[in-house]
Amino acid sequence: MREVIGLLLLASSVSAVALGLLFYGLVKHRQRAIYAAGAGLLLGGLLASGAFFLAGKKTYRRAAEAVRPRSGEEIYTALFGPAQPGCVRVLHYQDQVVPRLDCCIWLEFSTCPAEIKRIIAADSGFHAISQPIASSYCDTLGYSPGPAWWHPVRIGRAALFRRKFRLDNPNRDQLLIFSSDSTHAYYYNMAD
Repeated sequence: MREVIGLLLLASSVSAVALGLLFYGLVKHRQRAIYAAGAGLLLGGLLASGAFFLAGKKTYRRAAEAVRPRSGEEIYTALFGPAQPGCVRVLHYQDQVVPRLDCCIWLEFSTCPAEIKRIIAADSGFHAISQPIASSYCDTLGYSPGPAWWHPVRIGRAALFRRKFRLDNPNRDQLLIFSSDSTHAYYYNMAD
């Protein structure tokens, strides 16, 4: 933005000098001063146009970056922080792009046991729940059915659940389902 402000200041200065020169030329009836003032105003207008073009270009880039879909790794890092190197591979994901319209963030990832321990230790809000995996339970989380690849039953009956849900905020629900050996996990995050 420094370039834009600099261009606008330069355009204002050139235009102010040109207006002063125009006033002088009109009062003293000097045609050369009037022509020079016209050229100065034209230059000031071009500089101001360049500043507005540059500002629009920068705004467009920022807006395009803001609405760019995130990769699975970016979603994982935003939710859990940086993973241990070489430990996590996001297999499937679906991001919540527009809150209230898109229900949830859905992740399926393979990981190492130390990473699962890090996730649980980093967030004390996760509580163990003893619930057998039933496809009807896992498929109806949130306000919409899960993606086609969302099948935590594939982990097996020995899967472990960690859930973060508060009754005072029912529109916020998180569920981490992982295999007993902590190498495969599903994660669901509804933030409304």
